[in-house]
Amino acid sequence: MQAEYGGDLTQITDLDLLAFDFNPALRMRKFIGESKSGSGKSAPKALDRMIWQRGLRAFVGAEAAELTINSKVTEQNRKFGRELGVSVQTLSDLSRREEALLMAEVEESGSHGAAAFALVEWVRKYTKSEPELEVIFRFLRSKVWFLDSFTAVKQTISVIETLSKQWVVGHEDDHKKAVRWLLAEAVSVFSLMLVDICSEARLRPRFEFDAFVAARLADGVVPSSEMKQLSKSIDKFIAGLLVAAKATPAVRTGAMGAFDPVPPAYADSFAELAWRLSRWVRASDLPRQIDFLAHERIGLNRPVPTMAAQRIQLSNLNFQHSVSLVCAFLRGHAALSPDASETLLNLAVQPEETMSDAVPSDADVASPPPLALKRPGSGADEFRGQDYLDFNDPD
Repeated sequence: MQAEYGGDLTQITDLDLLAFDFNPALRMRKFIGESKSGSGKSAPKALDRMIWQRGLRAFVGAEAAELTINSKVTEQNRKFGRELGVSVQTLSDLSRREEALLMAEVEESGSHGAAAFALVEWVRKYTKSEPELEVIFRFLRSKVWFLDSFTAVKQTISVIETLSKQWVVGHEDDHKKAVRWLLAEAVSVFSLMLVDICSEARLRPRFEFDAFVAARLADGVVPSSEMKQLSKSIDKFIAGLLVAAKATPAVRTGAMGAFDPVPPAYADSFAELAWRLSRWVRASDLPRQIDFLAHERIGLNRPVPTMAAQRIQLSNLNFQHSVSLVCAFLRGHAALSPDASETLLNLAVQPEETMSDAVPSDADVASPPPLALKRPGSGADEFRGQDYLDFNDPD
């Protein structure tokens, strides 16, 4: 709000939960949530918080909101919440949902869990002493979630490029620890916005999609369509000046289109990436999978927990192919460190026998290195099986 309406505003509230989902057409949907643990007489009442959430939902452009409270919820509360687009639940309701989803098996993995939240708080405090990293932290934790997907992609690519310059191979300290988390979050954000853009590839023919991507990536403060119209008027004005100045035809011709909006150099490659990913039927799973993998392998710098790897289906060949495509693009156009890219591509998984909380013995210290899922070969340049869309098939 400070960025949008001025620096004299103080913080009004924060978002306890900010979540995104994709429908079958890959359209991204935003959800917010609030948790209140108080249970005394002064504890917030369900009706008050639902009305508050309704206003906050409209302000941030969320499709729905969720309220979790530590007090009784009546059927009238739930009915009123449905009318407001706010679902309400008790802590007991939440526990039942977690049990049904077997959340205990994966509660400390990826970007979620007590350890992950503690790391975010540590990075927040650490970046206060490094202005460049603090700007990036604020961007990834707030600003980027309120940008359109194309603007978010362009700015996130710049963030990844900046962080990659600070990635020192083979050296680990507090600075590298912060860079690791920021880079993992940036890769996650990029994949989320990328898949949202993939939805357009399922609605348009290829040539039209390429033109659409180029135009949107060329947008600045002024949309490219409006800038093109303005550019024509400027061309006429400048042409008149050059004729009056008796400039040569070559000079007059060279001055034409000087103000036309120009997409970034990676526009064609990005359109190709989005088009290819859109062919995967389960592309909607990709942001969640990459978020999990990036935070485990880059952010937390550890092998992936076995159960979580199975639950999120990291062994799916089309997922592995998708990750390789994303990494290739980021290496080529966001200067993603080859070391960081290799860390992401090496889908190392913890052996099941190391998952216990027992204190390691001397024999454990000499145990073999973590197992690794098979990576797709260099020739695996297409999606496989029945879970991809062939847009060249008339059926």
